[in-house]
Amino acid sequence: MTLAQAPGGYTVEAAFAGDSAYTASGDSKAFTIRRKATKTSYGGPGSSDFYDAFAASATLGGLTGGGPVVGRTVTLTLGTGDSCSGVTDASGSVACSITPTQAAGA
Repeated sequence: MTLAQAPGGYTVEAAFAGDSAYTASGDSKAFTIRRKATKTSYGGPGSSDFYDAFAASATLGGLTGGGPVVGRTVTLTLGTGDSCSGVTDASGSVACSITPTQAAGA
């Protein structure tokens, strides 16, 4: 069974309609769908010159199974305010441009 519902609380039920030899019966239990754990890995450069744009990149993957997380917005932020955002592609990757506006060593 593949779950398509949003994370949250549900009830799971099992039911047997009965037949000519057996009576009907059923049972239900509380069931919780948890959000999947993710891992974000930065893949861009470790330095850039003041006001020289650089390509920031990251990969978003699931911890269980390790596959890519597709179609989600990832924000990359440098220091206090220089940032860009993008949507992950089929490989869970995102890239965008950041122009550093902070003085060296800030």
